Amino acid sequence: PDYVTITVVGTNDVHGELVPQEDRGGLVTFSGYIANIREARSNDGALLLLDAGDMWQGTLESNLNEGKAVVAAYNALGYSAAAIGNHEFDFGPLGPKPIPEEVDDDPRGALLARAAEADFPLLGANLIDSATGDRVEWNNVQATRVVQKAGVRIGIIGVLTESTPRTTIAANVRGLEIAPLAETIEEQARVLRAGGASLVIVVAHAGSRCTVFDDPYDTSSCNMDDEIMRVAQALPAGLVDHIIGGHRHQGIAHDVNGIAVTAAYSNARAFSRVDFTVERTTGTIVDRRIYPPQPIQLNQPYEGLPVVPDDAVAEIVAEAEQVAADLKAEPLGVSLETPIPHRQRPESPLGNLFTDAVLQMNDADVSSHNVWGGIRAELPQGEVTYGDVYRVMPFDNRIAIIELSGAELRKILEKQAHN
Repeated sequence: PDYVTITVVGTNDVHGELVPQEDRGGLVTFSGYIANIREARSNDGALLLLDAGDMWQGTLESNLNEGKAVVAAYNALGYSAAAIGNHEFDFGPLGPKPIPEEVDDDPRGALLARAAEADFPLLGANLIDSATGDRVEWNNVQATRVVQKAGVRIGIIGVLTESTPRTTIAANVRGLEIAPLAETIEEQARVLRAGGASLVIVVAHAGSRCTVFDDPYDTSSCNMDDEIMRVAQALPAGLVDHIIGGHRHQGIAHDVNGIAVTAAYSNARAFSRVDFTVERTTGTIVDRRIYPPQPIQLNQPYEGLPVVPDDAVAEIVAEAEQVAADLKAEPLGVSLETPIPHRQRPESPLGNLFTDAVLQMNDADVSSHNVWGGIRAELPQGEVTYGDVYRVMPFDNRIAIIELSGAELRKILEKQAHN
């Protein structure tokens, strides 16, 4: 046909969510959605599947193999590229050590092992080696990728949030710097355009928050001061067509400075979608549709077809589930009469429980704990298992004991209260 439709599907902050939780989410369910979209595009275009980072940290099924199962699932799903996120550094050296302890321990060992296994490149255009001042040179880690879909040349750029050194284990990002996002994207986009890219898409592990999705041109519900919105507004008009964001675990499906900016919450419970209609001969975009975040739900049809998980993805997920099953079910000898919730910020019963626990474990006067980003689930009613607690706090975080003056402590509390 003279016109083709490129459906760009984006995921972000999957955090190892291979299996559904209750009646929604999980990469195994998502695989059925992807199959249906591919079928819908089989006669008039193509599907482009991308990820905006934080792929594998967060569940026992993924963490026991340091993300290997997630990469295998992404390979089976047919991803074309993925941004490196801050939590991609969490596992540190390959193996049980969360941080390097010996001279030969590579702080990026697990990340580099996963990159080597991926059938798609990991993108980090703004990831800089402090020693050289140049972009990192790692196997299968690139600044950009160019793909052809239904005859359309598409350039993809990957960047990660400038907060990365503060939002992963510090020892694992030593020797790295993060270049400014907007400048990096502009530089790479100009190169891709000069090389003939008709579509330029950014996968950015950086985000914002919107709450209303009725009209993609109405950004009144969006926080326009957040990182990815500032980046989109700073780019020259017409240079970038689409940004798939993440990091904030919020939804976006809006036009910002002529760019379709999307993000789909977290934990594989939704995906973003933008359909571009492109004139085949000239590469001109003649139409564009920005969808609201698309929920991933069990037993729901999509594109007029029942959602049936892909056999290859289902097999990968089943194997990871089986390995984790016994450990997840291990009882801890505690039964809860009611759930311990975590829905308010900053004060919540679960936040208080964890902060009090940190204080009781250590010889200190005051305890400070990241009760929002550092606590990832609630504790359910009934017999508490290892799996329940692991979902609450999957990180290898360390406790640091420091001395502060009263004035310094007051400053910290003021800053957090302001946030």
